[in-house]
Amino acid sequence: MSTTTPRTYLAERIGRRLTRARERAGLSRREVLERLGVDPATCLCGQWERGECSPSAGNLVALCHILGTTPNMLLPWRIRCVECGHPVDISEDGGEGCELSTGAWVCSSECWDKKTSGG
Repeated sequence: MSTTTPRTYLAERIGRRLTRARERAGLSRREVLERLGVDPATCLCGQWERGECSPSAGNLVALCHILGTTPNMLLPWRIRCVECGHPVDISEDGGEGCELSTGAWVCSSECWDKKTSGG
């Protein structure tokens, strides 16, 4: 008997949205991976779509550029700033949001400065 956890539930929702976006773009999984610049034999695209795991923040942004969509359309939640909690708009070339190396997002250069300086 399998148990659905919040993490697997979210991965499944992201996977379904990713599949729909890829199909709307008229691309195969292999074409997406080639455009992403990764080896189709080692990449997780099928696992992403099946909800077995989720793409990293960096891969998510790259996938959105390839598929002509935005992270906010693929994610089942609104991305929020880790410093102040405001929504982060990362729809166009990263928008105003900045990705930290941890995969977290901040909404502005002021929040970036606070988060990266530790204060």
